Amino acid sequence: MVIVGIFGGILLLTAIAMVVLWITRGPGSSNPLPVIIAAVVMGGAFITASVSAVRRLAGDVTTDDLAMIPAYAFAITPTAIEFPATRFQPAVTWDRDRAVATVVGSGWTRRLVLRYQGQHTRRYFAWVTVDSPEDLAVRISRGGHPSNSGDGQ
Repeated sequence: MVIVGIFGGILLLTAIAMVVLWITRGPGSSNPLPVIIAAVVMGGAFITASVSAVRRLAGDVTTDDLAMIPAYAFAITPTAIEFPATRFQPAVTWDRDRAVATVVGSGWTRRLVLRYQGQHTRRYFAWVTVDSPEDLAVRISRGGHPSNSGDGQ
């Protein structure tokens, strides 16, 4: 994504160079205004996309000893939902009685949505979990299967 930002910066520099050439040669030489506008818009879009992608990356590394992506997404225990620690965030435990699990979407967009007051919403597509989102939602909401249900990888 950084390459996209660099490309956007090059487009903006090109637009500036075209403005300088247009001013030095005189407005009668040719009308580069549409090209300048296009370069500025595209450059701005590329830089915005790059900045947005970089801001979405986790900021602080909490520990280098852990993997960036854990072996499993979460585990359902009799009393809690446990999210493993990653390089960017510590392990988190949600009380099952206060967690809300819903299934949204259909087909390839079907996903399990986990909500807990004071925590960010977590979403897991059906194709990344071992069990179906419906089964996981039932286990979380009603206390279905007791422990180590082999959820989301």
